This record gives sequence, C-alpha cells and structure tokens, in this order.
Amino acid sequence: MRGSGARVFVRLAVSRWLLASGDGSRRRRRGGSGRRRPQLIRGIRKGGNAARGRLGAASSDPRAPGPLKSQHEFFPVTDVPWTEDTPGISQRILASAADGTLTRIARWAPGTVSGSAVIRHDYFEEVYLLDGSLTDLTLATTFTAGAYAARRPGMPHGPYRTDEGVTMLEIRHRVT
Repeated sequence: MRGSGARVFVRLAVSRWLLASGDGSRRRRRGGSGRRRPQLIRGIRKGGNAARGRLGAASSDPRAPGPLKSQHEFFPVTDVPWTEDTPGISQRILASAADGTLTRIARWAPGTVSGSAVIRHDYFEEVYLLDGSLTDLTLATTFTAGAYAARRPGMPHGPYRTDEGVTMLEIRHRVT
C-alpha cells in the first residue's frame, strides 16, 4: 500500500474543496507516478508566508473575513478593539470568515442574561471561560474560569446569566 488511509482522505478532501470553490483546475506532476494532484492554491509561498486569495485576507488586514477563517502569525490581542455584539456583550474578533465561523474573546458585563430560551446553533462551538463565572439557568449550575464546553450543531444549552461578569474564548466552525 502506498500511503495511509488518512493521507488519501486528506487528498480527496482537498480535491473536493478545490472543485467546490470554483478552482477545479489541476496540474499534472512531472515525473513520478504521473498521478494527478490538486493544484496548489495561488498565493501560498514556500516558507509559510501569509496566503492571499482563496485562503483569506490580504496582508493589509489579516482579520478580514474570507472563504476560510483569516490567518495570521502571533499578534497582541490587545491591538484588537472591543466591539459591541449585543447589549451587555462585547467582543474582540480574532479571526473570522464570511460563513460565520470565528474565533473571539467575548466579555459579558455583570448582570447579562442570554435570554429565556434554550440555545441551539447550526455550527460547532467551543467555549473556554477565562475569567468570571457563567450560570446555566436550565442546569442551575455555575461554571467558573477554567471550564470548557464543546458543542456539536444542534446541542441544546443555556440560557445563561452572569452575576459578576465573564470573559470567554469562543471558537465557532462549520461541520460539513
């Protein structure tokens, strides 16, 4: 057998992504077995330079949305301004994409309530509490800094309230 099943799966996934993204062109590799491989996405250079075009934002604004979450090397999170998401909730969006996937730090002011209904999303969500506490009103349980949640699409959770305020890292991504 030439390669592992995981490598074959990744090659197929990349091929399907390229075809679905409108860049169905491929190039034949010279020499070797002559197998067809997905064409490298334009803008990726050796040495790990920032990708442009299909993989996200141009270097002028590395956090601008694109087809995939934007990419960038380490930067001071404090350089990202807080913006209002909803009343009582501010956010620093660290990376995002046009389809709603994002990585953010969310800060809930003391006394904020998420609503009265149970929450369900159509995306996978991961939440890590950095500071403060968050009470799940359905479970009647309070979670504090260091607590983590991973929720598949459709998983019921909440509603939530915070008495002292809470800061959390939230990661959302689509499952295809």
